[in-house]
Amino acid sequence: ERPLKDFVAVNLTIAAFIGTIIPNLFFPLLVGHGRSLGKFMTGLAVVDKEGYEVKTKAVILRFFVYSVFETASNIYLFFVPLLLTSGVLTITHNNRAIHDLVSGTYVVSAKQSKIFKNRDDEEVYYLSTPEEKAKNMSYFTERPLPKSK
Repeated sequence: ERPLKDFVAVNLTIAAFIGTIIPNLFFPLLVGHGRSLGKFMTGLAVVDKEGYEVKTKAVILRFFVYSVFETASNIYLFFVPLLLTSGVLTITHNNRAIHDLVSGTYVVSAKQSKIFKNRDDEEVYYLSTPEEKAKNMSYFTERPLPKSK
């Protein structure tokens, strides 16, 4: 009976890990800005601790902390990691989850933010004239959908 329980627990852990790869790793890497399907649908994006575009390394680290610690370990630790993450989320100053704290990222509104690649792009943008700004959009922001008539 014990080997069967271990077998089931290991397979559930592997399934949980594999089941998080597509929505939580591949989608954010393909769409960009660390946006999972949920973030994409709600108009959110992930930025680094300075507010600039998140790097691939941070997206991968964020994924591993989320999938291994917060998802897969719930099977063995009876949802204690989920409770820890919820607790950290509510007590941190900027409402950051454990995977955000470890990877040095923040979640921001993609509709209200200008997400630049780096400080140089930001300086060039803010030092340029309004005409240059209109031509050279060196930042990411989510455009509102056109209103239907």
